Amino acid sequence: MKFFTFSLCFLPLLLWGEKFTTELRGGYFYPFSHVMREIYKSGGPEIEVEQTANVYENLNLWLNFNYFQRSGHSLGLKHPTSIHLYPLSLGVKYNISLMNNLDLYLGLGGSYTWANIHDNSSFVKQHIHRQGFGGVGKFGFLYFFGKRFFIDLYADYYYTKICGVHHSHNQSTSQNVGGLRTGLGWGASY
Repeated sequence: MKFFTFSLCFLPLLLWGEKFTTELRGGYFYPFSHVMREIYKSGGPEIEVEQTANVYENLNLWLNFNYFQRSGHSLGLKHPTSIHLYPLSLGVKYNISLMNNLDLYLGLGGSYTWANIHDNSSFVKQHIHRQGFGGVGKFGFLYFFGKRFFIDLYADYYYTKICGVHHSHNQSTSQNVGGLRTGLGWGASY
């Protein structure tokens, strides 16, 4: 279902705008929640796909889908646990030309994140599937080479609070599953 939703979300960008790009990004996800960092070893690698459509001069509409997975151990008894995050985000970004083939961009948008957490413990619910809305801020540099290709050095900050993340029979907590995503992307413009 997530892949179907992901696929449908990119169709409008192909129909709107005079210039658009497709980009594959790989990087490191650093969660800002100290609890997540303790459980999942300070983050790890993540992968993204981003589609951008130019809507007016330097203003672009972007759509991004991320995937992050990490295993760790619960606090206290150190039971095995894993988390899978699937953020889908949409927003606008503005490109500022620094040189002939180098742009700086800044962006803001909203996100919707699916979080799947699996705990191997009898003290908490073992399979938790939650979703939540959040926000994202983008910053990066685009280096263009050739007529169609570019490299993206990016840093995106996500904030998404998920309710009921770890709970036992009578306790529920909220957790920010957002953080800093930074890395390198490779893309093509059409």
